[in-house]
Amino acid sequence: MADGCTGSLDRRTDIPAAQPDAASILRAAGVPVIVADRNLTIRFITSQALTRPGITADLIGQSADSLTETLGTRGLDNEMREVMVGAGSRTRRTASGEDLRVAACHDTTGGVTGCILQFTGTGPVVPPGGDDAYSLLDDNETLLRDLLSNAPFAVGIHRGPEHTCIFANDEFRTWHPGVEPLGSTLAERCVLGENPGAHKLLDAAFQTGKAQIAQTTSYLETRPDGQTRRRYFSGVAEPYRTRSGAVAGVMAMTFEVTEQQMWRDRQELLVSELRHRVKNLLAIVQAVAAFSAYNASDKDDLLDRLQLRLEAIGRANLHLVAGSAMPRPLHDLVRQELDQLGPEIHDRVTLRGADAELEAATASTIVLALHELTNNAVKHGAFASEDGVVTIECGSGRGPNELSLVWSEHADHPLPETTEDGDGFGKLLLTELVPRELGAHASFSYRPDGIVYELRFPATMPAPT
Repeated sequence: MADGCTGSLDRRTDIPAAQPDAASILRAAGVPVIVADRNLTIRFITSQALTRPGITADLIGQSADSLTETLGTRGLDNEMREVMVGAGSRTRRTASGEDLRVAACHDTTGGVTGCILQFTGTGPVVPPGGDDAYSLLDDNETLLRDLLSNAPFAVGIHRGPEHTCIFANDEFRTWHPGVEPLGSTLAERCVLGENPGAHKLLDAAFQTGKAQIAQTTSYLETRPDGQTRRRYFSGVAEPYRTRSGAVAGVMAMTFEVTEQQMWRDRQELLVSELRHRVKNLLAIVQAVAAFSAYNASDKDDLLDRLQLRLEAIGRANLHLVAGSAMPRPLHDLVRQELDQLGPEIHDRVTLRGADAELEAATASTIVLALHELTNNAVKHGAFASEDGVVTIECGSGRGPNELSLVWSEHADHPLPETTEDGDGFGKLLLTELVPRELGAHASFSYRPDGIVYELRFPATMPAPT
């Protein structure tokens, strides 16, 4: 969102009078962080961090190794070294059950100056150690300003119930490209109807005086040209108080999780598609079994029929089972099926017309149809005759977003009017099951010199139901 990563502390004269400086803002906000230099020597600890079990001001000046036992985070010092050499950020769980984010600190030139440890949950707390924490903040104002300005997440500090922005780093600004955040209210940056999650997060933190956690919250970003895009964030909104204890505003720290959400959406779509495919595949298998049993002369004949057809179904769906969602060229599918007959058949096949990229689900069904046509041609059609040939023409269909596949057989002598041992299943699959699966139209006709099969199908599969 970012009513919550890189920039400088901005000041504006048109912000209401008595704007607190950086140190007083952070003193009030109580950012729960520990900062160490490049040598992993702890340089300061904020007052909010001093409320965590085992964290005291006595740790300042000590090596960060001492935090391993205090926080129950074995190997923490090694992770701090890793993030400082560009290995990203890390999140650890402390012994008290609170998440601890580990990230590098940078100066204004981008150089690494140290490491920051940020407590990102509420966690159990102990009474603070007194006012000496405030003096630490005063002594390190520059370091704290750089810390927030160059943080690896979006930081926005807001005052009052309207959440007027009084600090924004560069990452925060990327969430509000059409508005200058400083001095603007939340309503001016985020329209309530479009971004209820952002409003709910900050309102709840201000009204309850308690930290609020956002998990994968939707955010509609509006660009200067009026275009919008959907993004997602997770983070925390933590209220800060005046010296008297009243809630003064909210500090929001958020992380973009758009890619993770898109991945989850794709997984859900895949599960929906697989559910749809399995349902239809079971229907085809049931039909295969029923027709094979009805026409089989004995048990061995039934097993032969089932084995051949189930192998074809398995081959047709193999690329889906393997997890490939890549488009498949229609010409490649034709060649793949015919290559199983050996090189001798190549001179008897003409493949022409424009090629087309088929979705994985469409391709698997087309393979099933091609297998049935090829099998029939071998047993009863053009390939069963010495002079028989097959022409396969691919191209655009009659309507928009429609493709066509025409299989034509030709022989110099009459061919029988039959498909697949005369049991009728081949024709049923080609004229009913395949079209139903694709949302397509099919025609099947006999001629004295061979069959003609035409399939017109959508270039894009309909959404699964």
